[in-house]
Amino acid sequence: ASALVIAHSAAPRGALAAMGAEPARAVGVPIGRSRADDAPAPPPRTPDGGTRLLFAGQVLAYKGVEDLLDALADVPDDLDVSLEVVGRCPDPALHNRLSALAASSPHPVR
Repeated sequence: ASALVIAHSAAPRGALAAMGAEPARAVGVPIGRSRADDAPAPPPRTPDGGTRLLFAGQVLAYKGVEDLLDALADVPDDLDVSLEVVGRCPDPALHNRLSALAASSPHPVR
């Protein structure tokens, strides 16, 4: 009952078709790079030389936002890095943990 299916490969579309539920529209979004020799270039810098990171999407425990904030805490203080987390967090306990991590971060977190 979806107008659009977004998947990482064609396999889910085939599985849906096998169940008689082939979507009218489907889009494939490849999974990011995973080999060290195929690593992406560093992120572009802002005009002031800083790096801005973004997490966008529903904030759920399995998505690793806590890990992201832990990693941000390990970034040296002299590097201009900030993080913006955009998305709904339906879990109050997770929201509280993330808020505490953000407040104690040596880098700006919004």
